[in-house]
Amino acid sequence: MNVSHCQNMTNTCNLEVYTENPFYLLGLSPFASNRTIRRKKQDFESANALGNKQWENEFNHLLGLRSVPTFDKVNETFLKLEDPRSRIIYEIFWFWPLDDNEDVASNLLHVGRVDDSMKIWAYEEQSTAPHRALIATHNIAVFYHLYAIDAERQFIKNNASSFFYPKEHKKMCDYWQKSLSRWEKLLNSSSFWDILQKRIKDIDDSRLTPQFIQQVRNELPCSLNRINANFVLEYAKRSDKKNEITRHITYVKDFYQGYDRIQSILESVIEPIERDINLMIRQAEQDCAAKPQNALSVAKHLFKSTKHPLGILSQIFESQNVKKCKIVDTIITVCNRCLVAYCNKTNKFEETILFLEEILPLANNLDLKKLLNDNLKIFKDNFEEYKLTHYCWFCQKHEAEPTYNINVEMYGDINIIPVPFTTGFRSTWRNATIVIPRCRNCSEHSRISRRNNNDEIAKAKKAIETAKNQRSGWEKFWDTETDSIKTAKKLLDDAFTRDRNFEAEEDKKKESYPLYKFWKKCGFQVGRKPSDWELQSLYHKQYPFGHY
Repeated sequence: MNVSHCQNMTNTCNLEVYTENPFYLLGLSPFASNRTIRRKKQDFESANALGNKQWENEFNHLLGLRSVPTFDKVNETFLKLEDPRSRIIYEIFWFWPLDDNEDVASNLLHVGRVDDSMKIWAYEEQSTAPHRALIATHNIAVFYHLYAIDAERQFIKNNASSFFYPKEHKKMCDYWQKSLSRWEKLLNSSSFWDILQKRIKDIDDSRLTPQFIQQVRNELPCSLNRINANFVLEYAKRSDKKNEITRHITYVKDFYQGYDRIQSILESVIEPIERDINLMIRQAEQDCAAKPQNALSVAKHLFKSTKHPLGILSQIFESQNVKKCKIVDTIITVCNRCLVAYCNKTNKFEETILFLEEILPLANNLDLKKLLNDNLKIFKDNFEEYKLTHYCWFCQKHEAEPTYNINVEMYGDINIIPVPFTTGFRSTWRNATIVIPRCRNCSEHSRISRRNNNDEIAKAKKAIETAKNQRSGWEKFWDTETDSIKTAKKLLDDAFTRDRNFEAEEDKKKESYPLYKFWKKCGFQVGRKPSDWELQSLYHKQYPFGHY
């Protein structure tokens, strides 16, 4: 970003450039001598010391734009004129007298007859005398600039739009065009800068060096553009003002050719937003370091807090603007660090993965994208490993509770050891207990399903007995199956089938557990120990003819 070397110009050129202008507030001519300014200051101080409020009548020239300033404000305003460098810049942004002695247009302006002053300037702008024509052009540029800024601020204050106030909006746009076209003409005129150079000679102060004047000349275009850039920032704070943002950026582009410079002007205006974001980032880093167990909340808060300022930047800049992309990448980098610290501390991956997937598409830097993708893969792999022992294997949605886990005992590695000089043998084996995680919901569902099915079986058996007892004598003698008995038996078969299917389904789910499959692959069987028949079978398999 290009930073102005003329700090006075940078400080002065803002939305208050006219309403805070000392020559406007004090009702002085920009070409007033230092002696005149000192005398007026003494008059103000004397009147105030005597308690005479008549000095307030000196502010009838304020054009209705603001109330009478306080005495402290007046004193502060006089101080601004003590620095000749500040004074020159304030002179540029106020009305210059056409005549050294008695200037009619300035007098009319002082009593509020603005239209009459404009008529004089419009006439003199066509003058064949270059000096008078340039001063008139300058005054008209200041006039339209002043009213354009004031109208724009009123539009923003009232949240108005061109749709509801088309005439007022068009008038305001005309002010901008008429002002900026004249400013552009003045900036390209050597005669205009000769007038300013003459003023510097009249002031005769060693601080007004040729280098300073060159700085002013170089920075004035950017400073004028910075005013429009400030309006871009103001409109960017409102989501429905995209057209107004485009309008002011167009003013900047048309007035000051050179896109790179325009970007630097806009970037200088968003410095307060950038500072706010940097403060949020530093706070997030401190919170993450202090309590890593809360780092996920810290990252989410940072991301949420910066959404609004980033939205403003998106309104102002193109999507691939370097500064905007850098700010976004910095936020995402800090969020990523928070997520890593959070997972290292808590081993909670599910929310972390969802949040990382949300911010990953916003990254601009390729190295950062690769880092985020690598971390996402690590988080997912770790989450799968974590789920294996901490999440319910049956629903895979809820965290398991140790009370409801299923313990499956297994045995394997059976070793047959013949006992010498006998027909017997000893055996050894290894045991393993597989803990299959289960949540309370799945445990309750299994218990209730089995209970309901057992109730159905009991009801079906009772229905069979009742149907048998309701048979006639011959039916009982021949043990005939009536329709009622057949229906009840059908209900009993269905209940047994449901019970078997439920048990088979649960067993299938248990058998799909990775650790269960691992031990099965190693030759282990379900149970606490092998049966005698299994041991005998293994013995005869290994020693078919005995061990003698």
